[in-house]
Amino acid sequence: MLASLEGLLLTSYIGSPSLGIGDQFLLTSVAAVVVGGTRLSGGSGSILGTIGGAVFITELNSFTNIVRVSTGSRFVLQGAVIALSVLMYHMVGGKRAIS
Repeated sequence: MLASLEGLLLTSYIGSPSLGIGDQFLLTSVAAVVVGGTRLSGGSGSILGTIGGAVFITELNSFTNIVRVSTGSRFVLQGAVIALSVLMYHMVGGKRAIS
């Protein structure tokens, strides 16, 4: 429901409907949730963790805009952040299971 509301708001802001209008935000939203601690395979996550992940990804995007990193490089950087978050989550989760 929130995604449809966001689509309507984005369409009204841009002024013309398009099927690919929100494609640039897909990786960013997934990265924010994963960095916030939610597993890609599903399961539990927290609202505060997701908010923290969103703030981190927003700051990362702001920094890459200031440094004038290309869009493709920004996507690669976000993918690397997702991969590192998943790796760290598995390392921490594996240590908890052993203890």
